[in-house]
Amino acid sequence: MRRTAAIAPLARRNLRQVRTRVSSPIVVGRREELERLDEALTRAREGTASAYLITGDAGIGKTRFVEEVADRARALGWRVLSGGCVRLEGGALPFQPFMEAFREAVSSRAEPSTGEVLSEFGRRMLQSTGGEDTQGPGRSALSQLFELTLGLMRRLSTERPLLLVVEDIHWADRSTLDLLGFLTHNLRQDAIVLVITCRTDELPRRHKLLSYLAELSRGSHAHRFEIKPLKREEQCEQLMAIAGPELEPEQVERIWIRSEGNPFFAEELLASGAGPDLPDTLRDLLLARTAKLEVGSQAVVRLASVAGRQVSAEVLGQASELDIEAVEDGLREAVDHRILVVEAEGAEEVLAFRHALLREAVYGDMLPAQRRRLHAALARALENLPDAASDAILSSQIAHHWYSAREMTNALAAIAVAARSAERAWALPDALAHYERALEIWNLVSDPEVLAGCDRAELLASAGRVARPLDPAKAVSYIQSAIQLVDEGSDPVRAGLLYRRLSEYAWETLDHNLGLEGSAEALRLIPPEPPSSARAAALSCHGSSLGFVGRYKESSEVLQEAIVMSHELGARDIEGQALCALAGVLNDAEMCRQAREIGYEVGDHDLVSRASIVLAAVLCDEAPDQAIAVALEAFEHAQTHGFAMSRGGTDLCIAGYTMVAKGRWDEAEALSERAAGMTFTGLGGPDLAMVIAELEMGRGRFEEAARRLSSIRRALVRLGDPARQVSFFGLMTALALGRGEPNNARVAAAQAFRLPFSDLAPDYVGGVCVSALRAEADLAALARGRRGRGDVGECVTRGEDILSRARTLERDNRDGPPAQAQLARAYLAQCEAEWARLVESDSYELWKKTVAYWRECEVPYRLAYALVREAEAMLVVGLGRSRAAAGLTEAFDIASRLGAAPLGRRIEELARRSRIDLTRSTGGKTVASKSSHFGLSNRELEVLALLLEGRTNREIGATLFVSERTASAHVNHICNKLGVNSRGAAAAAAARIGVGKTAPDDSITRSLDEGADRPPYGGQ
Repeated sequence: MRRTAAIAPLARRNLRQVRTRVSSPIVVGRREELERLDEALTRAREGTASAYLITGDAGIGKTRFVEEVADRARALGWRVLSGGCVRLEGGALPFQPFMEAFREAVSSRAEPSTGEVLSEFGRRMLQSTGGEDTQGPGRSALSQLFELTLGLMRRLSTERPLLLVVEDIHWADRSTLDLLGFLTHNLRQDAIVLVITCRTDELPRRHKLLSYLAELSRGSHAHRFEIKPLKREEQCEQLMAIAGPELEPEQVERIWIRSEGNPFFAEELLASGAGPDLPDTLRDLLLARTAKLEVGSQAVVRLASVAGRQVSAEVLGQASELDIEAVEDGLREAVDHRILVVEAEGAEEVLAFRHALLREAVYGDMLPAQRRRLHAALARALENLPDAASDAILSSQIAHHWYSAREMTNALAAIAVAARSAERAWALPDALAHYERALEIWNLVSDPEVLAGCDRAELLASAGRVARPLDPAKAVSYIQSAIQLVDEGSDPVRAGLLYRRLSEYAWETLDHNLGLEGSAEALRLIPPEPPSSARAAALSCHGSSLGFVGRYKESSEVLQEAIVMSHELGARDIEGQALCALAGVLNDAEMCRQAREIGYEVGDHDLVSRASIVLAAVLCDEAPDQAIAVALEAFEHAQTHGFAMSRGGTDLCIAGYTMVAKGRWDEAEALSERAAGMTFTGLGGPDLAMVIAELEMGRGRFEEAARRLSSIRRALVRLGDPARQVSFFGLMTALALGRGEPNNARVAAAQAFRLPFSDLAPDYVGGVCVSALRAEADLAALARGRRGRGDVGECVTRGEDILSRARTLERDNRDGPPAQAQLARAYLAQCEAEWARLVESDSYELWKKTVAYWRECEVPYRLAYALVREAEAMLVVGLGRSRAAAGLTEAFDIASRLGAAPLGRRIEELARRSRIDLTRSTGGKTVASKSSHFGLSNRELEVLALLLEGRTNREIGATLFVSERTASAHVNHICNKLGVNSRGAAAAAAARIGVGKTAPDDSITRSLDEGADRPPYGGQ
């Protein structure tokens, strides 16, 4: 038995004392590329992060280039961390480059605050172990780990600017690629430069990595460039730097012709002598270098090529068939001839090939049987290392070597260990790949259950567990396969637990029927006696499912049973989950707080986050200030624990929604600016986008709102969630109204009404009904102006349907939570008032009631709108300008405080038409007046605009709250001043002088003709 300690001294020797020069000591060429990276370092110091993707052929000098960049950064005081990917045929090393890069920062910890950077999850990734956690990753595990990695980099960069180098991503595992994509698209105002290298010469045209590289370089701060071959004079400079001035010009010319400017090829040609009889291929050239070694050295080099990118002398000594002295001599000779080089790996030194092409040539030259034998030897050597079973990298390497050795019995056992280790390290794509490989070879071995430590059903369930955050549909498929292998009669509890998982995964695919069926089956199979945590969990799951489909009474009963049972069992985590679900069903703030406290108690940060979100949502109507505080606190908690991007969007959405509804628009604006630099995943991103779009519309930034809503439309349609889609189309309806496009508002509202409305909250349905009725009233007014009586009838028919929906909404919410019932009443009151406007009946009392309801709900913007309509109605029925002025002034004060520019302009216009002086009650605020044309007064300009719309004298009088005779007098004065003798000629003059049209509604300046010619949103 070989002793491992005997080989250790070799790793501690300073083999860098070898002076044989093969590589150029200077960087040749690359001036423009280096200038670009120098500029990136300068920008990063000023707070603008960037990422550079450097591609090129093998041997072109990518590594030498980034080494030069790293040296320059170090000279400027930067922290430089680097790591590379490893090529494995039968497995993957999760997060390998990040493990390498951050391990140095962890071990050195030169700055005192560096230790604070390493949170629980950061340590978990760096150490490649998850301890004894057997529950598997939660749905947000990957995003949480990614955010923690980003946070770790940011914290490190606050001490010193950070340069992170990740090499050879053409060999990267899925986890590493996903993390790189996340970092590349989320680095913003940080003192960080990320440099990534990739070899592209051997990638097929349709290789999936090519599309990944294209996506990676799409970000505004991600840059890609290719390292080109050296020019003739540059390669001459390279060779002279290696061999000196005595190098013959003829030899330089031969090397230039054969290498075609590839620096590595040139170095190898120079080392071979570059005589007239050069090998036909680079492979032969590289193998000629190794053929000069002694037989023992060649054996060590072959073993190193099988080991991978890096290998310790200890492992080589364990795996080699040679004795210790022969291994030491072989390594020394390989280093002396620059086949192998010594690299630092933390506090240790490891051996690596000078270039990956050297390793590939040596590995490819062996016979398959020889490679399999060496893979098996390395697998045995690695299994003898400490922590081989718990270290994700080691276990993955062992699995790779056994699989490559085609020893499937050992491979299955190693792959099962590697899968669990990768799962604990949160390398979920790699864990899934291991589980799938284990399933693939399951039937190729005897006693697979013994080897894998589980049966096939459990292996399928494990694959489903790690697939859940990656691909919920695949997770559902794996769980369904596992269920088919479990006998319900002999093991009902196990089958029930699998059905519970099926329910949870199905909800994430929005398959409501399967979600409810799965939870019901779980509850049927797991017996109520004796009480068990499995039963309590099934009750919690089924209660939540019932709540999702609106069966609130049943949901409440089942969840209460779950709470009682889990409390008696001391299953605090299940109790907290059930409390959180029940709090959402009952809108119970105190229950939310209890669930949140349990989350803190058991260390379940996911539960803390969910309970905080529910608490903030519950408090929105009853205690908006508290709701905002809770939501912002939840966001800070999410940032601390690594799920700000997966959950933070929802936190900010609730805070922003409450701010907008309660009139705290400046705070909402600041919140939107805070969110602008973040990328939110999941539902939080679209939800927050809709809140910000509503704010933008209120402040008149219609084009910004349109772009924002357009950016999330596809995601919402794909999601298929009725509540969010109704809310989205409600906002599209309001946007069209704000732009003066009532036809498009009608189309958007129709899309909302095609969705299922039952069981949706008043916030979702009421807003659509109000906006849709406004659109019909506006269209009816325009149709009357054009004598389109048939069009008016269509508006009335549509309006009746909308009003019926609003009445159903109010009826369905009468016995619900008080705040929801209050909102439903307010929306119905406004719909009834809009209906009266649509059919031209007396609407004053209806608007008065609407004002009262919105005042009671404390929704300032809707109150201001209702006040304006109430003032209009007062003027129409002749209640006097003084009474109308009070409401109009209050509305103007609200609009001014909110910064609601479109509403403010409408109020000013109404005040001008009705001759109400807002300045008396608004602290001296002035009303902007239109400039005069041809001596026309402001009043005459208003009349002229209505003439342009084809209004009669009677309609002009009704619009301006004057008599028909007064309107006729204004028309005569206009004709005299313009020098025309007819109404038509006056309208034509109005068009020539650019007088805008004053719409009789909330439309800005668009006519029905303009709206009719414009396609509805989405081109549908």
